[in-house]
Amino acid sequence: MTAPDLVTVAEPLRLLRLVEVCSRIGLGRTSLYDLLQAGEFPRPVRLGKRCVRWQSNLVEAWILARIAEGRAVRGGA
Repeated sequence: MTAPDLVTVAEPLRLLRLVEVCSRIGLGRTSLYDLLQAGEFPRPVRLGKRCVRWQSNLVEAWILARIAEGRAVRGGA
């Protein structure tokens, strides 16, 4: 199965809370913010002074890129 095979029916664009993002990517808050600081994860959208959300399509694209990256390292297994 190649990376394009992983693409499924697109879900509507949503803005995800921190807890939803962490759940989807399987990492905790600190790891997520480490990735953000390193420029390795999509930046959130600021909705208010203390309110940020992540675009669901960008989070899903990041996940698919990590899967494809892992397969490339293993030789497409």
